[in-house]
Amino acid sequence: MDVGPSEHDLAERGRPLARVLGGTEVLRWSSHAIGAFYAQSWLLTHYLHWGGRAGFPDRSKQMLEYLTLVGNGVDVEVACARAFDASIEQLE
Repeated sequence: MDVGPSEHDLAERGRPLARVLGGTEVLRWSSHAIGAFYAQSWLLTHYLHWGGRAGFPDRSKQMLEYLTLVGNGVDVEVACARAFDASIEQLE
């Protein structure tokens, strides 16, 4: 079973968004990594949901589309491309 990139792999790549969207087995991570994951996840969620009210593009509908796709088993990179019309790297 493929569990996705490891915590170390994502940290080494310096891709916090990839880490948030592709993180698996989070409870096996170090407490520092879990704290960073939580903070980055919180920020991403609030940006996507509330950013439109702060002068950023309104991405709340895109966020819901992304969550629906991932919930239906679509790979995170494919779901990102479909929902946001951009790759994870482009969204970084």
